[in-house]
Amino acid sequence: MNICDHCFIEGDVVIGDNATIKCGVYLWNGILIENGVFIGPNATFTNDKLPRSKNRDYKQHQTILREGCSVGANATILPGITIGQYSMVGAGSVVTKSVPDYALVRGNQAKIEGYVCVCGNKLLFTTSEFTCSCDRKVPKN
Repeated sequence: MNICDHCFIEGDVVIGDNATIKCGVYLWNGILIENGVFIGPNATFTNDKLPRSKNRDYKQHQTILREGCSVGANATILPGITIGQYSMVGAGSVVTKSVPDYALVRGNQAKIEGYVCVCGNKLLFTTSEFTCSCDRKVPKN
């Protein structure tokens, strides 16, 4: 695990093996980070869909980052979202809904702009599967 400077991690956060959490990331209760996840500098996570000061009805929502996914610098991840395996969130994106496995999402609100391989390169769609320049083949979900 590689946790860089100026990070804050609350007590109810689970971080898997070989995760990288860059500078300025705050991880709030309810976040599950699986193995091999990369979180870029100053990525922002939230865990309350209806934030109010002194909210008696506070309900924590779980956010899940699946194995091998990457979250770009300054991205914002709203609560209750799952970022799929080996997917990639572009820098500065605002993610308002779950991201499928291998998807590349960018923008505000983040939208799927393609799919990426385990190696990070864009996948090309053929008849029934995705192929990569690294020769990996990924079945289409």
